Amino acid sequence: WDIPGDRRLAPPFQAGELATTDVLREGARREGLVGYPPPLAVSPDGGTVAAGLLDGGVRLHDALTLRRLPDLPGIDHGAATAVEFSPDGRAIAVTGGSGAVEVRDAASGERERPPLAGLGAPSQAMAFSPDGGRLAVADLEGNLRVLELESGDVLRAPLLAGFPIHLSFSPDGKLLAIGLADFGTELRDSRSFRVVARLRGQDDDPWDRWVRFSPDGRLLAVSSVGYTQLWD
Repeated sequence: WDIPGDRRLAPPFQAGELATTDVLREGARREGLVGYPPPLAVSPDGGTVAAGLLDGGVRLHDALTLRRLPDLPGIDHGAATAVEFSPDGRAIAVTGGSGAVEVRDAASGERERPPLAGLGAPSQAMAFSPDGGRLAVADLEGNLRVLELESGDVLRAPLLAGFPIHLSFSPDGKLLAIGLADFGTELRDSRSFRVVARLRGQDDDPWDRWVRFSPDGRLLAVSSVGYTQLWD
């Protein structure tokens, strides 16, 4: 759809697979994926739509023609629960049921670097820094890590208060917004992990699900069930 919402740019198409009890492996069912739609990402140039698959792979479609492109490999174990394009569109990161993270060439699917091993819990929150040099990933047990893609160094934050649902870097890369179940949204310094602010939504629904900075970095949009808030 276009942003005003009055013009559909393309007909509906089958981007991925709905995770339901009759198609999920027992391991994926234990990870709480039942009823989830596939995770989606759009390439920075707007030309490709990527969807995570139940087998850990990634399905690609041409965003203009909706033509299906060759699937890419993703993670080796468990369903893919988050996919993200790098800011230059050349790489795609995948994480999911095992908590491991793969960074692959978006055209060929070849590994760009050794996989980042999981810590034993599924991950669904992941984001590239704006310069493409770092990748933040958080699992459902509250483990937050930032991977330096060139060196392979991993920074690990203190355990988060709640389980993270979504991550977003500020445009300058200095802040990391973290949507937390039952604990609202935290703003943290992306390198020291120091808490800069804690934002609370409506008391009757403390689950902040998606967080995204405006392009100029002045506003943060936080979406929950039934409402969205804009924060300075």
